[in-house]
Amino acid sequence: MEIVTALLCDAASTREGLLHILGGGITRLFVPEIPGAVGVTVAAMARMNEDELDRPHEVNFHVEHDGAIVQRGMGGLQVNTPPRIESGERLLVPLVSPIAFPIASYGQYAVVIEIEEARQEVEFWVLHPDEQILPPIG
Repeated sequence: MEIVTALLCDAASTREGLLHILGGGITRLFVPEIPGAVGVTVAAMARMNEDELDRPHEVNFHVEHDGAIVQRGMGGLQVNTPPRIESGERLLVPLVSPIAFPIASYGQYAVVIEIEEARQEVEFWVLHPDEQILPPIG
């Protein structure tokens, strides 16, 4: 199994094996006061081999900042073999998880997603709103 893509977004859902994303690609979160809290949704796609189907897999994630884990979560994933699968076909499986976590200081953070040996990291920055750079007018 491998995690082929992951990103932070405003919201996401799955339907019939498809991943629907709203406001995807978040790399900066602006928090006016520290300490604070934020909430985002993690959207990911895992690629599974035929021998990984029909059995449970543990999904773990955590949020890191300055080498410390600030939030943990876990869940499960099991995909049943579809009615027809081609020899050697690898299935794409969407994953969605809303997360909320505390912010103790500004700086770089990361959401780390792990499904068994597969691992994907999504980096982002937490900044004060005054740090937004606006384009010049005109």
